[in-house]
Amino acid sequence: MSENKPEDSMSPPVNLIQEEMISFSTINDANDVLAQIINLNADGIMHEPTCIICKSPYRDEIEAKWIETKKHSDIKKILKEKAYLNVSDDVIDNHINFHYSKGIRELQKIEYISKLKRMSTVELTTLDRIKLGCSAIEERLAGINSIVPDNITSAIDVEEIKSSAVTKLMSTYTSLLKLKATIVGEMHDTGELIVVPAQDFITIFNNAIIDAKTDGEREVIKKLLGNLTELSKKTQ
Repeated sequence: MSENKPEDSMSPPVNLIQEEMISFSTINDANDVLAQIINLNADGIMHEPTCIICKSPYRDEIEAKWIETKKHSDIKKILKEKAYLNVSDDVIDNHINFHYSKGIRELQKIEYISKLKRMSTVELTTLDRIKLGCSAIEERLAGINSIVPDNITSAIDVEEIKSSAVTKLMSTYTSLLKLKATIVGEMHDTGELIVVPAQDFITIFNNAIIDAKTDGEREVIKKLLGNLTELSKKTQ
């Protein structure tokens, strides 16, 4: 029998995320905090530190025996004879159902956190995020309305699904638009946002282009107009 205690024979879960973590202003050390939700050992295998079987040096043998016989008694025998442990059926079922061959789930957590990190590197204003949310809702509305009846879903069911989903999405959509209007209004009141009547805006630049004496002056005016037009899109 191995001289190592079962809990000492397997290395603890490692941080596979490393530099792919996000820095949240409300978390002192996001890397350490978010890494706690990842349960993988050095070999990329699902490892729950509180599970007797996960941290057992006989884990491979236990799992192989389960695949072979599917008998709790066989697993209990291995743990009793080799690790001097008595376990219940629930402990075995918990490991088999939630830890055995569940590494993919943990890898997906890493992928999700990595996506959050990449998203956090893109600087977006509040209005940008509202616009993004509206676009996402518009995409879902188009997707929902493309649903058609099939062998499983009747025409009546499809209509009910569409009505329910569209109502919920439109409620959120309307809330976002109201929030956008409120923000734009506040920006206007504080002077952060300058509002100019469209026709007057066009007239000013048309007159400036007409009065320009050289092609260089006209190019500068056109470039300025283009930049202002792009800037105005941020509040649309």
